[in-house]
Amino acid sequence: MKKLPARIASYLLLAVLPVLAAENGKAANPLKEKVFRWSLVATWLSTSADVTTSLMANGRPGMAESDPIIGKRFGARGVALEFGSRGVLAAVEILVLRRHPRAVPYFSAGNAGLAIGSSAAAINNARLLMRSTASEK
Repeated sequence: MKKLPARIASYLLLAVLPVLAAENGKAANPLKEKVFRWSLVATWLSTSADVTTSLMANGRPGMAESDPIIGKRFGARGVALEFGSRGVLAAVEILVLRRHPRAVPYFSAGNAGLAIGSSAAAINNARLLMRSTASEK
């Protein structure tokens, strides 16, 4: 368990990698580049909402994480997996787009799909939280 903070730090470093790799000179199509960057922002914001609602649901009776990789409780491992996977994905996208700038619309659409999925998970978590607090009263 002593290695957990080092793992979290390494995942956070990987999550910051897209910011470091984002400056790649002038874009061929600035509008598509802006749409791609905003799709990355939407993905990160929706992931933040999902992580926040999952952390709020921790320890509530009758509530458990449904993702088998994370386990029953959503903790530091879950946060690291969520943000680490998004960081690695964004870094790979940026590195691929350096070679293949015509793929911007496809990556933007994929990021939008991820953002929609994470937002749906956050909304579901929030609904379950509201139901559990209403039943406690």
